[in-house]
Amino acid sequence: ILYSGALLGALYDIPNVRYDGFRVLTNKPACGAMRGHGTVNVRFAFESQLDEIAAALQLDPAAIRRRNLLKPPCVTVNGLRVLSYGLPECVDKVVKASGWEERRGKLPQGRGLGLACSHYVSGAANSIIRSDMPHSTVNIKVDRDGGVVVYTGAAEIGQGSDTMTAQIVAEVLGCSLARVK
Repeated sequence: ILYSGALLGALYDIPNVRYDGFRVLTNKPACGAMRGHGTVNVRFAFESQLDEIAAALQLDPAAIRRRNLLKPPCVTVNGLRVLSYGLPECVDKVVKASGWEERRGKLPQGRGLGLACSHYVSGAANSIIRSDMPHSTVNIKVDRDGGVVVYTGAAEIGQGSDTMTAQIVAEVLGCSLARVK
């Protein structure tokens, strides 16, 4: 319930958001995702509304998204600090690689081309103890043999955080990924 509303304003520059979430005890089993961050259903509804708005205004769905993206560094309406944000570049690459301009609205009956954006927080989230310190940190140790050890509090539960962290460290340090543990 928390993340469904708290993350609504973390993609687009929305100056005002109202979200009412209710948890209700019933004798029925829960439906929907039993693991994960809880924003998928709300994000689907939001992105679908953006498509409907674009159609009603006769605007390109990619253009309406680009026009309303966050402009970092910024703080969202609900206090998420956004210092970096690759979504504008991602949208541009998707539009180019998909042939969006040439193909949108011109595919055979029953086929279409769509675009939607989603996200999840990393260092932007507010921790239980509020502070101005970064909330996601890594410590890097370079060994005498040139090996690099990365220490992080990120929990690897199958989402690829260990691999991604090692790739970033290798790229920034300009060393082989094989040297990073």
